[in-house]
Amino acid sequence: MGTRLVKEAEGLGMPFEFNPLNVPLRDLTADMLKVWSGEALGFVSILCLHVLLAEDDRVEANFGLGGGSSSNGNGVKDCKQMGEFLGMVKSMSPKVFLLVEQEADHNLNRLVDRFVEGLHYYSAMFDSLEGNYGCEEERVGMEEMFGREIEDIVACEGLEREERHERYGRWMVRFGGAGFKPVRLWCDGKQMVEEASGKDGYKIVNEKAGLMICWHERPLYAVSAWIC
Repeated sequence: MGTRLVKEAEGLGMPFEFNPLNVPLRDLTADMLKVWSGEALGFVSILCLHVLLAEDDRVEANFGLGGGSSSNGNGVKDCKQMGEFLGMVKSMSPKVFLLVEQEADHNLNRLVDRFVEGLHYYSAMFDSLEGNYGCEEERVGMEEMFGREIEDIVACEGLEREERHERYGRWMVRFGGAGFKPVRLWCDGKQMVEEASGKDGYKIVNEKAGLMICWHERPLYAVSAWIC
């Protein structure tokens, strides 16, 4: 992504700097971002923001109690870590926040609910690998990555469970509550899919200002952009 953005900026004659951060989001501070006064700032988070939803919810999972969590009235549990992070980002007044997350609901208290949701989601994911990854080494690497996600979803509880994917509708509630507004995205879905994979089966669908990357009719990833 950094390489492509730098080339795009050069073509437009714009000064541009891309700073990848190899640090867990829970440890990220504003000082690490090296923001300069007067520059236009953009954030990109790809498949990592959901780890901030980790909390010690074992009481809820084991006994069905409310524990210490509270809901904002939309069925979305409040999360201190997420609120603090989005508040920090908003305080820097970024021009855009690009978010890519798995379009799945794995942040559920009951194991059986996570298992059923994961079964449908990863069945579609592995089906897409079957049809589009001819290189065995590359495919094995992808399968191992998804295997670690599945293990986390079904075998871990409390703070140890970090793969807490949520659907786009819940992210809309969280970002809206933090003072962000969605920016409508548009793309030529067919062209983007052909450029990315050249394979049948994938498609991109516009939904509520965001984009859904789907395998046939099953959304796999949600892409959205936000301003404040």
